[in-house]
Amino acid sequence: MKKFYFLVLIICIFPQLIMAEGRNVGLDMFLIIDDSAALREARSSVLAWVNDHVIDRILMEGDNITVWAARDRAEIIYSGTISGQKEPVKSGISNLGASGSRADFTEALRDASGRASQVSRTSAERLAYTMLITASATGLEPVLTSAPGLIRWSRSLRYEGWQVLIINPGIEPRVREAAQAYMNSRR
Repeated sequence: MKKFYFLVLIICIFPQLIMAEGRNVGLDMFLIIDDSAALREARSSVLAWVNDHVIDRILMEGDNITVWAARDRAEIIYSGTISGQKEPVKSGISNLGASGSRADFTEALRDASGRASQVSRTSAERLAYTMLITASATGLEPVLTSAPGLIRWSRSLRYEGWQVLIINPGIEPRVREAAQAYMNSRR
């Protein structure tokens, strides 16, 4: 019975100890936030989630973050490297007004995709991670028609009145290469 409790202790606590030590790979976070009137109702919930789950839990010293406000025209509202304090990032996103008539994700996703591809090509020690936060799926229609494989390589988290899409627009060729390498190794 002691072995069982020891095993449960190892299984439950060991992953948290590893997480507490942090990761040793740098992260380039690309965060696109709907800043249209559709997000007005959920604005405080979204900002609290981003501060807690993204900035405080995911980002570490040396990570890069670029934040776009997806309005009638997407614009970068913060871009920098985490060095000590995370307050500049939080301050940058706290100014989101949720006042645009629509959310233009296309331009921001194109820019984020280009930046993520650059990270993938230039550094094996860094990861590129893209999150899109939206209140309305209607703004995604132009994106989905121009990049049909986008949703195939995404993950969605749904909350009351808004959702997060975690996407990796450039992953399909790498998945194909990995699958081919695996099949070649089986011969």
